[in-house]
Amino acid sequence: MKKTEEIKLMIIENFIDYFTSSEEERKSIKESAGIYVDEDHVDEIAQAFPEIKEKETKIFQLLEDDGEPFMLVKTDMDSEVLDEKFRESDFDYPDEFIKKLTDEGFSIERVFVEEINS
Repeated sequence: MKKTEEIKLMIIENFIDYFTSSEEERKSIKESAGIYVDEDHVDEIAQAFPEIKEKETKIFQLLEDDGEPFMLVKTDMDSEVLDEKFRESDFDYPDEFIKKLTDEGFSIERVFVEEINS
């Protein structure tokens, strides 16, 4: 889901929260709202605010100091920022590094070669 679609869904969900009192009804309407946003071909927020750009997601290979591959990641982070965060980290396991950056609010996930080739 694009960022503008997430914003649209949040607005709709806030409206639903305000005007419904039954938790069961609220849940049902929110599910329908999610389907609506997914299927809606008009992105009013993107049209109204063209300066909101989707970040481009790229795949990077992080290397150990000796040049050996550490892991592949998919992220919308700038490569210099990603490299700096990786050099500052002191993790033995890739998942620890991913969790730290996710906790800091970055959009990043580990990718495996099989996923790229399929």
